Amino acid sequence: MQSHARLNTDRGARYMIQLAKHWAHRFEATYDDVSAVIPLPLGTCSMLADPEGLDITIEAVDLEALARLEDVVAEHCCASPSASRSSGWAGRGPGRRAASTRPPCG
Repeated sequence: MQSHARLNTDRGARYMIQLAKHWAHRFEATYDDVSAVIPLPLGTCSMLADPEGLDITIEAVDLEALARLEDVVAEHCCASPSASRSSGWAGRGPGRRAASTRPPCG
């Protein structure tokens, strides 16, 4: 299962790298100036930064793990003071709704 969120900020790359470095202390995070992949116990978090924001995609094996991972990622991303609220997690897949009711920075 997979879901996606958009964080609108002019500091997407900065926040992505900070988060990747934070998680790299415990997990095998890989990152560069525009992308990051962090394998977490609940699933995988992939990020792609551009000048207008940060796209975050998470993958998990089931809906429960996806909801928990959405909350964990949102909690870490919402510490960004210049980040504006996005539309929330958007589920992907047939008949799938967003697992978490907590939008990033909401």
